[in-house]
Order: sequence, then structure tokens, then C-alpha cells
Amino acid sequence: MLTTETSAEDLHDALAAHTVDLRKTYGTGQAAVDALAGINVAFERGRFTALTGPSGSGKCSEP
Repeated sequence: MLTTETSAEDLHDALAAHTVDLRKTYGTGQAAVDALAGINVAFERGRFTALTGPSGSGKCSEP
């Protein structure tokens, strides 16, 4: 389990993936829609995590 006292080295070893300030915008100008805005998340190794949501909500963003 990660805590606020987890060292940087232990944190690196404990995480399978993480994001900091993740953003995804569709469209441009006045038609722009932020699907993701400033998302911070960490996925620990050895834990099962599922992302759920309606179609088009940004679960899988392709370029």
C-alpha cells in the first residue's frame, strides 16, 4: 500500500503506470471538448483496476 511516506524509489517499484496532469481534448476552438482535464492517477503493481464509463467518455483515446 502506498502512503504519503513512501520513498521515491519504493514508489517507482510499486507502480505499474501513472499519469500527472493528463489531458485529452477533442475538436478545436469553440467546438473543443475536454474529455480529460488534469487527471492524476497511479496504478499499483499486483492490483486489478478497471476503467468504466459510457462510450466516448475518454477511456481509450486514440490520436
